[in-house]
Formats: sequence, C-alpha cells, structure tokens
Amino acid sequence: MKRHLSSMTILLALPQGELRSQLHLLLSTASDIASVLPVENAQGVLTSLQTGTVDFIILDESLLADEPPSLIDEVLEIKTLPILILASRREARRARSACAQGALDILTYADIACSAERTLSVVRMLATIQIPPPKRTHTGIPFKKPETSQVIGIVSSSGGPQVLRDLFKQLPPRYPYPILVAQHNAKGFSEGLVQWLSQNSAVPAVRAEMGMRLTPERIFVAPSGMNMMVDGGKLVLAPPVVGQHYTPSGDHLLTSLSREFGDMVIGIILSGMGDDGTQGVKAVKNAGGCTIAQDEATSQIFGMPKEAIASGAIDHILSPTQIAQKLKQLSDKCETRKTGMFSR
Repeated sequence: MKRHLSSMTILLALPQGELRSQLHLLLSTASDIASVLPVENAQGVLTSLQTGTVDFIILDESLLADEPPSLIDEVLEIKTLPILILASRREARRARSACAQGALDILTYADIACSAERTLSVVRMLATIQIPPPKRTHTGIPFKKPETSQVIGIVSSSGGPQVLRDLFKQLPPRYPYPILVAQHNAKGFSEGLVQWLSQNSAVPAVRAEMGMRLTPERIFVAPSGMNMMVDGGKLVLAPPVVGQHYTPSGDHLLTSLSREFGDMVIGIILSGMGDDGTQGVKAVKNAGGCTIAQDEATSQIFGMPKEAIASGAIDHILSPTQIAQKLKQLSDKCETRKTGMFSR
C-alpha cells in the first residue's frame, strides 16, 4: 500500500552544515512534503523515533558506527520504516553495510549536488513505500525446470544488496554454475559492492571486465554505469543506450543470456523499483529457461518483481530462502565433471 507524503514526517539525520541546510530547505519547501525534522546524531534519531511520529529517515553515513549495535538495527527494532542513506562515492563501506541491514538505497553527495529534482524524486519514491515486517516463510515448493539450467542471471535494485548477500552466503564454495548480477547502483559503487559480497559469500565475486570468460564458481557483478552481456562465452560491457532508465540493465543481461544459452538459463528478479528485468525474463521464458521473482512478503520494494509477475513470464514466486534452497539443489545434482559450455 502506498503512503502519502502530505501526511508524513521525514527525519533528516546528518551533522549540521551546508548539506543539511540545503536538504532541509529543499524538502521543507516541497509542496507535497508535510514536515521535515532535522537531527544531528544517532541519539537524536532514536529519541525522535521513541517520542514522535517519524515515517521516513534520510540518514548520513557518518552517523553509522563501525561496532555494534547497528543504528539501522536499532531503528528497525523500534519501527519498520524506509531509510535512505547519504554517502560519498569513495567512502561508502558503512552505507553498503546499512543496506545489508535494511536501508533501502544510497544517494551520493554528488547526486544531491547535481540535481535537486532527482533528489526529490528519490525521496518521493522511497518515502511512500510501505515496508513489510520480516516474515518467516516455508520452503518445499515444487521446482522442476531449473535442475538442468547452468547459468544464473539476477536483476536487483533498491533492497537488493542484502538479498544478494543472504542468497550467496548459503551457496557452497565451489558452486558449479556462473552467476551474473545486474544490481542498479550509483556510479563508483560496484567496486565496493563486489568486495562486500566476496566478504559475505563462499563464492568469489568479481567486477565484470570486457572479454572476461564466463566460468563456474564465480559471481560476476556488472560495473557501475555499464550494461553487462554475454557473447561467445565472454562478457561484453557497453554504455547505456539512449533513453535507458536503469543501469546496469537487467533486460540487457537476461536477454543476452537467453540468446547465448537458451533453456540453460535461470532468470531471477529481486527487490527494486520500476520494471527492469521484465523484458529479460520474457526472453528467458521464450527460450525455454526458468524464471523466478522474489515474493511480495520479503521484498522491500515489490516494483520489479510485481511487473515481472504481471507480464506472465514468471514460473515461480519465491522468498530468498526458497531461491537459495533451489540454487543449492542445482549444485547438489550437478556432476563433478565440467560441462563443455564454458570451454568452447
């Protein structure tokens, strides 16, 4: 269910300074935003949540501590609500960790300085999202087609990094199939995302490079600002096309995989805004592959999975736990010898 900004209080949590003044002015003068409450430290965040009505938090990465307890965990323990992290492009380790703990997305200082309208657009989209409380889900859904599939393409956006981490943590170290990830992210964040995923997965994650050969036992992450595709068993990188709204493009990734590997592809759509990946899963489905969408109960933002499901191209609607279980089943059934598809 969508919420309305006109009845919401936005908590603006960052140290006093020019940036906070600019954001406070931008938000408080927007005609569709009810009220903005500025605080300058972590204690101010927690006190505001406990004593007042807060519906959305804009939180600077400088307020995130390296040691537990995590501020994100403390916030969500008090109230389940959307959180946007502000961060620099170079020093974003804490911001990525915050997204893993439940924050929805990251907005860079450079993005804020570049476009006030884009900043407002991001705030408007995220603030009105109704975040579902954590739910336990049950496994055991029948799953027939993927056991013969040998390439996995994943598309994710806001709310996706923590789901990727949870999926990859459950895979065996020598996972026998290549995994390709198109995670929407701001320019310059892909390097940190790769490092963070590698630290939280037994399967090595690498930043995709032009001409890199597709191999098993690797997670290939599309670089920021580039589309990742596959041709002749090798990675191809290309800049966004005119009019492209999402980068890296999930549609480009999944469509190229369907052309290259046909019914040996599993296409997965995770949490995120918009409709990226819908055309891609259609291509996978038409080629005889298997398609999966994250379920609404576990999606922080159900936009991308919802659009993919509405297209009629999704075979299975699963929780992250169920997706990981099925990917592990593929590994368990895989023969130890390598297939010829990666050595051609």
